Amino acid sequence: MAKEPEPHRPTKGRRFVQVDFSATPYNDVGSGKNKRKVFFPHIVTDFDLKSAMRAGLVKSLVLDRRKEIGALPLEFKAERDESGNPALSEGQRVMLRAGLAKLRKLEKDFAAIDPNRHPKMLVVCEDTTVSPLVAEFFATKKA
Repeated sequence: MAKEPEPHRPTKGRRFVQVDFSATPYNDVGSGKNKRKVFFPHIVTDFDLKSAMRAGLVKSLVLDRRKEIGALPLEFKAERDESGNPALSEGQRVMLRAGLAKLRKLEKDFAAIDPNRHPKMLVVCEDTTVSPLVAEFFATKKA
């Protein structure tokens, strides 16, 4: 029984078209002072981010600054034990809870305007050892 070719690989003698959608249609080449951008050879359109945001084609970022949280003496980096194992700090837990509260409010606001649009929350961690702790925090409903 012959194996079917994978969908993204053409069989010999057949033509195909590959289309990539990229917010960064270039590769970084070189390093240090010699680092430069080499744009892809076939760019169909160059649609800048500001225009895409105005057209509603990309998500817009909203940074929430809260005076009541900003006044608290919070540590926003993970705590580490003597072996270097990370744990979420109280400051991180406070900010995650605040972010979830804001997300829930936005979900209600969005539902009233367009139930097919759903806001998202982006959490930026200081390194990859902290991100599983954030996922666990959300999964265990500590929020």
